[in-house]
Order: sequence, then structure tokens, then C-alpha cells
Amino acid sequence: MSLEAIIRSLNPLIRGWGNYFVEGHVAELFEDLDKWIRMRVRSYVLGRPSMRTHINRWMTTATLHDKLGLVSLVALRRRHLSPAPG
Repeated sequence: MSLEAIIRSLNPLIRGWGNYFVEGHVAELFEDLDKWIRMRVRSYVLGRPSMRTHINRWMTTATLHDKLGLVSLVALRRRHLSPAPG
């Protein structure tokens, strides 16, 4: 499976779980889960010889979230708590 396909399959699960639990006192938990998810994605990539040349240890948080589109629980919570414009 490509990294993009993995992220596409993870995003609905992360978004659904995050939306369900966003109302609670979960700020620290969401930060910890975001770190764990990023670690597991990086581990998957580093464990695949065919992907190592494509993406390796430089895969930063910004790369995963901004460039590859991995959903962030912290960002999801921040959007939920921010007042609606208007």
C-alpha cells in the first residue's frame, strides 16, 4: 500500500474518533495520540525498503499533516473550539 493510500484510509477513522470525543477534556490525549499516529506512520515507511528512498526520517509533522494530508486531532479540536465566523 502506498503512503497516500494509508493516509486516505486512516483519515476517516481519525476524524470520526476525534469528532466523537472532541467535547471532553482531551487536549493532552489528542496531542499524545497525534504523536503516536505519526510515529506509527513513520515506522511503517521506514520498515518498507521500497518507501525508504521516497520518504525517510525527514518526514516531519508538517510534511505528514500539510503535504500528505494526515488529519490532526489537535487541529480538529482547535477548529471545533474556535468561534464560527460572523
